[in-house]
Amino acid sequence: MKQFSFKLDTALKWRSAQKKTQEVLLQTLYRDQELVGKQLLTLLAEYRRAEETARFSTSCGGATLAALSRYRLAYMKVSANLTMRFNQLAISIEKQKSALRNATRDYELLVKLEDREFRQWETDYHRRVESDAAEAFLMRWQRK
Repeated sequence: MKQFSFKLDTALKWRSAQKKTQEVLLQTLYRDQELVGKQLLTLLAEYRRAEETARFSTSCGGATLAALSRYRLAYMKVSANLTMRFNQLAISIEKQKSALRNATRDYELLVKLEDREFRQWETDYHRRVESDAAEAFLMRWQRK
């Protein structure tokens, strides 16, 4: 009897590669979101540091206050952009999680199908071996 071979082995390999690709994309999105989060925290820390420096400065003139005001506006703009990017990444992550779930489901479906076909092949193989053994026994028994 021939050796077991899964007819959809190429499709199984393709689904496996697709699943790995989706996992890598999700990891990339998580990394990007973490980076944006760190940038937001760094920006906030720098803004607070500048604000406290101006607040506790003994010689805080109009030029310093004007510069701090411009810095505050720039901070708010950059912070809003980073927050928007962070939120966009969160949406992308949810979409990517869905894509990964679908890829995983498709892959696991083929794995189950391969397992089922292997068990059927194994059952047929054992039946064939048992049949051949019984036939060989009967032939020997008839000769005696």
